Amino acid sequence: DIIFVFNFSPNRSYTDYGFIVPEGAYEVVLNTDSKDFGGNGLNDDSITHFTNYDNLYAQDGKGWLKLYLPARSALVLRKQEISYVSIAQARNKLFMRCASKK
Repeated sequence: DIIFVFNFSPNRSYTDYGFIVPEGAYEVVLNTDSKDFGGNGLNDDSITHFTNYDNLYAQDGKGWLKLYLPARSALVLRKQEISYVSIAQARNKLFMRCASKK
């Protein structure tokens, strides 16, 4: 599963922009705002994005994916095959990154 997200606004970025996708974890495959492509690098592309539970959509196996979308950018995300072990590893990785910034 691949998701393409575009923000064509010349000056408006979106925080927690949400849309309904199949439940799971998603990794960034391409981010046009990356410094590698001359962007500002406002997103951390190493973060695994998990869907947020919503009782209304859970019966269909869907949840909210919320992202930060900088102006004039596009993201391509790929759904990951996950297990409870990989979820724990992703959380530990995020915790260690946050702890090292203090």
